[in-house]
Amino acid sequence: MTANLASDGTKRRLRLGMVGGGPGAFIGAVHRIAARMDDRFGLVAGALSSDPAKSKAAALELHIAPERAYGSFAEMAAGEAKRPDRIDAVSIVTPNHVHFGPAKAFLEAGIHVICDKPLTTTVEDALALAEIVRKSGLIFGLTHNYTGYPLVRQAREMIEAGEVGRIRVVQVEYAQDWLTTAVEATGQKQAVWRTDPAQSGPCGIAGGYWGRTLTTSRVLLRGCDASRWRRTSRFLCRGGGSTTTSNCY
Repeated sequence: MTANLASDGTKRRLRLGMVGGGPGAFIGAVHRIAARMDDRFGLVAGALSSDPAKSKAAALELHIAPERAYGSFAEMAAGEAKRPDRIDAVSIVTPNHVHFGPAKAFLEAGIHVICDKPLTTTVEDALALAEIVRKSGLIFGLTHNYTGYPLVRQAREMIEAGEVGRIRVVQVEYAQDWLTTAVEATGQKQAVWRTDPAQSGPCGIAGGYWGRTLTTSRVLLRGCDASRWRRTSRFLCRGGGSTTTSNCY
């Protein structure tokens, strides 16, 4: 067992809760696998679906105790806050539009938060959440995991050592083809929320992809003046060779 010094001063695995990641989800299972590989966390509580019955059933399948299998994130935040063995942190792995609510609830319950990207779907919610985090004094982790890849770290070291010369252009591609056809029309859960701006955000899923590319680029070019960057994003559209281009400064 990997020893962790928890907030209560004991050396143990950290108690982890999860919001989202239930039936039909994708990234929740990835987070659970990573937690097991890391060996520093134990999943002990969950509100895994927006459907209370599915949420509780899914938690039981993951060997979570019945009294910690919750029907909603609000119930879970309130319930865990009262327990002497409360969770140390919660992992939020929901669709984009359900990041702000759970994050706010658990921070206000005094529980550290690990949230999948993007932070929120609006600037207003992001600023409000940043203020809640500041006042809470708690840890809030946003999972820009690509920045930790060994090759990204090595590339940054090579750039900073001057091994590649002056950087004039950074080209980042995030290629996917699974939504080139209207998969959402079949009811496929992952496609449905990603193609619905009410759930994925006003930029659609592109907002999350922009975050990946921009954050990774900033890690690579640590110390550079990002205010001078000019970003051009291109998206191939369904049904032909048309391309839309937007510029961000």
